[in-house]
Amino acid sequence: MQVHGITGLEESVFYLVVEEVAIHLEHQWEATSGRQRSLDLPAAVAITLAYLRHNLTQRFLASTFNVHQATIFGTITTLTPPIAEALTPMIPTKEEARSTAHGTVVLINGTLCPTRS
Repeated sequence: MQVHGITGLEESVFYLVVEEVAIHLEHQWEATSGRQRSLDLPAAVAITLAYLRHNLTQRFLASTFNVHQATIFGTITTLTPPIAEALTPMIPTKEEARSTAHGTVVLINGTLCPTRS
């Protein structure tokens, strides 16, 4: 799966996020019995990150990943909190961000923001 264009993350970082999300899930993603999920965990995480990053419609994601819109809704609803928990330790403090970004150009939500002294 080409994850960089969808999620903005390099493939190695993306799979680290998937591993962290798996740790933060209340229940194992892959069913051990009964009906299997339509999406594996990496695809589900990619869909959720794409939804959050690009503000794509659930209908568009459903047609792109060849699943029902209800599957997309359930995936996003289920995975958004564990993704937030998994990414929280990766968010720099205000001081860390300030010292790292000083005198550089920073990309925030797709917007280039030059920083000043």
